[in-house]
Amino acid sequence: MKKNCNSLSCARSNRKYYIRRCVYFLVGFVLSKETAFRKQDMPNSKIMEILSIVPCERGFHFFTAMGRDTGETATSLDSFAQKLQVIGADSIGFHFSRKDFQNWIQDVIKDEELAEVIDRLKEAQSNEDLRKEVVKTIQTRLTELRKLVVANAPASDGLRLTLS
Repeated sequence: MKKNCNSLSCARSNRKYYIRRCVYFLVGFVLSKETAFRKQDMPNSKIMEILSIVPCERGFHFFTAMGRDTGETATSLDSFAQKLQVIGADSIGFHFSRKDFQNWIQDVIKDEELAEVIDRLKEAQSNEDLRKEVVKTIQTRLTELRKLVVANAPASDGLRLTLS
């Protein structure tokens, strides 16, 4: 049996649903804006350059202060994210205040967009909170780049791979 719906209650229900969906969309958009990367088409060669391993001398060398090397070096964006998770918090604060992370990512890794997003993170938070934000931002970027590689890869039989 079909439920009878008076038009006024249906209109209110639909209106509430529409408003709720708009609010969720806008809140999600605003919250994701801090770490969101622009949707872009990027050639696989550029993605592979960003994801590649650099020579040790061009790697990111972690310090806790001027002249105080930790002995840790990251030679890729992936190893950088891993080392950020375990390196001392004082090293995070030292490098972030000098914009060392952003400069290395832009100049050596060649990911200007990631460098810009990290540069927008707030320095006023604790070094531990800063660590979490930087790691989360880098991991988000790594995931995005890996998805782009898959999406750009030619599939057999003329079919293109899609990610949901």
